[in-house]
Amino acid sequence: MIVCGEDHFLVRGIRPDLELARYLVRRWIFPSVEDVMGLSAPMPDGWRITTKEFREDIEWVIVLPASTEVSEAVAQLLRELASRGIV
Repeated sequence: MIVCGEDHFLVRGIRPDLELARYLVRRWIFPSVEDVMGLSAPMPDGWRITTKEFREDIEWVIVLPASTEVSEAVAQLLRELASRGIV
C-alpha cells in the first residue's frame, strides 16, 4: 500500500523503492496530457492498483510526505498493520 496524504493506493506488486513509489503516485494522481492520450511511456511492469484487498494480504506500506493529512480511516489501517509488524 502506498499512502500519500489523504490518498492511498492498494497496490499489487513487490515493494518499490521510494523514488519509484513517488513516480507511481505522480502518474496516478497527476496524469499528464501524454498519459491521458496514451503517448507517455507505459507504467513500469509489476505494479497495479486494486480496488479491494483483505487487510491480512497487505505485506508492505510506504508513506510518502504530502501537504494533506492522512485520513482517519487510513491512519487506523496503518495502526492495524503496525500491530502486525508491518512498518
